Amino acid sequence: HTQTIYSSPPLSSFSSFDFRLHSLAFEHATKRNRPHLKSGDLVYAKLSLVHKFMEPEITCVHASGRSNGMGPLEGGYIFECPLGLCRSLLSRNCSVLQAVGERIPFEITVGRNGRVWVKTDNPHHTILIANAIRASERLSPLRTRDMVKEMLKTVNV
Repeated sequence: HTQTIYSSPPLSSFSSFDFRLHSLAFEHATKRNRPHLKSGDLVYAKLSLVHKFMEPEITCVHASGRSNGMGPLEGGYIFECPLGLCRSLLSRNCSVLQAVGERIPFEITVGRNGRVWVKTDNPHHTILIANAIRASERLSPLRTRDMVKEMLKTVNV
């Protein structure tokens, strides 16, 4: 059984083409136990098959058989960033994420397609993190930490 999710920006593939997502392309998925997705649902996935005569296929399972954080993303806020900024967010020593993470617990998913998804318990914190990420693009690590400290003062964290 295959469930096809068609792209309908801004909440699915963020691309100009359709893609296929098999119902069983999730960790521990069976015919009875699988996510029931609708068109427009946000899913963190990776390309598994690309062929010029077929729709691309995506999967939410790593080669190890584990999801490794992939799957449906519920709630949160998604926004676009330059690809260079996304690459810096993926580095282990990302100053903006470290500075924010010292004061606010959050979840983040960074796509290599320039999309970032952030989720916190407080919508004000979610927007603060998104704004801090965007503003950090051309700042040094020291200036980024100072900027985050100032932003955190505005929401009393």
